[in-house]
Amino acid sequence: MNSVARMFDRSRPILIIDDCTIYRTAIRGMLIKLGFRAQQLLLAKDAVAALEIVKTEPVQLVLCDYNLGERKNGHQLLDEMVNCQMLSADCVIIIITGDSSAGVVRGFSELMPDGYLVKPLNYLTFKERLPKFSRKKRVLADMLITFAKGDFTETIATAEKGIINVGQLSYCAQFLKAKALIQLNECDEARNILINIKGKQVRAEVQIEVARLELKQKQYTSCLATLSPFEKDPIHCTEVWLLSAQCYLAQQQLPLAFEKMTESIKISPNNIENYIFSSHIAMAMFDFKSAYTTLDMALNQSHNSYRETLLLHQMVAQLNLNVIQFTNDDCKSALLARFIERCKHWRSSFSRKDYKPFEILLNARAHGIKGNIRKCKALLVEYLHWEDDAYISSVYELIELAKVYSLLLDTKEHQVTINRVNDCLAQADTYKQQTLMLYLNGWQSKLEQVRAEVSRTKKRCLSYMNTREFTKAIKIIIPALDLDRSDIGTANLTIICLSRAWPMGWGKKSVIKLVNHCRGVLSNTPAVLTDEYRIASKLLSKQLQAKQVTYKLDKVI
Repeated sequence: MNSVARMFDRSRPILIIDDCTIYRTAIRGMLIKLGFRAQQLLLAKDAVAALEIVKTEPVQLVLCDYNLGERKNGHQLLDEMVNCQMLSADCVIIIITGDSSAGVVRGFSELMPDGYLVKPLNYLTFKERLPKFSRKKRVLADMLITFAKGDFTETIATAEKGIINVGQLSYCAQFLKAKALIQLNECDEARNILINIKGKQVRAEVQIEVARLELKQKQYTSCLATLSPFEKDPIHCTEVWLLSAQCYLAQQQLPLAFEKMTESIKISPNNIENYIFSSHIAMAMFDFKSAYTTLDMALNQSHNSYRETLLLHQMVAQLNLNVIQFTNDDCKSALLARFIERCKHWRSSFSRKDYKPFEILLNARAHGIKGNIRKCKALLVEYLHWEDDAYISSVYELIELAKVYSLLLDTKEHQVTINRVNDCLAQADTYKQQTLMLYLNGWQSKLEQVRAEVSRTKKRCLSYMNTREFTKAIKIIIPALDLDRSDIGTANLTIICLSRAWPMGWGKKSVIKLVNHCRGVLSNTPAVLTDEYRIASKLLSKQLQAKQVTYKLDKVI
């Protein structure tokens, strides 16, 4: 048996993934020539076949092509295998690619493969490189497995024995021991080990771990200084920028955190988690357009991968509504149309029982933003019928529920829901806690600002109306209605002002549209029973001579 084959377990399979029959057959032939048994060698022509194999087989070596046809590519496949823990920690991963550019290598480096082979392959190169790529995981297998299982005490014990026995790989055993100590909060001992690890080949990896330790200990200045020399490292820069962003976020320096994540995304566009993190930072900054654009990019980039989840679709729609709620009127129609298209898309891709509850809430807010309070309330009631002891809402769904209660001015239920959000965030990742708490605080502050501005405008409008300056009154009340299209007082003042003066340059069609919106907001409220409203409605009906605004006595529920 060849010495290469002796490095591997003869009872565990090897997986070859390539959409090209010729390459699959060629690699299989090379492995047999190196002494592997034909029965060990499993072949997959695409991601679907590969995933079926790793679900049931204890694969010890994966040789994966980057291009796998029209659907899931090699990066997306390995991302799923690695992050969903479908592969054992000691499984050797080798990328086979015709493109060995820094961008491709950097993208895969985040998945920590053991090596790269560039097409076209030849037997001599394969024979030489396979043992080099495999040796580390073969020697450190026990340590890697215990660490992956979370048995950090056993990892340390195994590493201490291995440091003596593994020779040139002793630095890897020390590195694993340090990482295990960090998990056990033995930070000082871990730091001492990391500082004393020698070897140019692990300098960046070790220093990044030192920076991660400094971040954990809230030594932010030291953390940034440790990371700085590696920002231009062609392989590790994405991880460096991510840690820098986390460091800035911890100090609430949000613009700097967002800047670092923007750079990270440019360099590594396949990392969906980085898009999501970047979007959360933008949300914390209350920059909804950037948050929406970034998360929409994540959704597009995630196509065909396991990261294209229903929640990601609905989070993008949620941010879509945020932009609508706080943008100028010219863009709202196009954004609402986009929101409707998003709903249609997930209906065709996911099951109704999964998408419906969150969708109901999103539609409730959409109607609330448009001023259709009756429909907003009806949808909220429908949503509450879905909630029972067995139903678990995501934190984003609870945030949406809080927004709906806020639109309906139900302060009691809004606070109850915010408390539920806080309970969820207490169990969430640190970055999610930080960004979403800042986001919620910013949301409440923004709503208070909007309502204060609308309140001031209503007072000014009433002042103009008292002096019968209706042209000035209508000029200021319409922008206030755009700020909060569900405000009953603003809608009522708009109806009264329109019965006396129209905005300059407006025609009947525009006025009818605005009147109908205001009537929708005021429907079933005490405002429609006032003499001022009745008189204004009759005047508008005569002026416009349109059936859509014919006066009728509204009833209060």
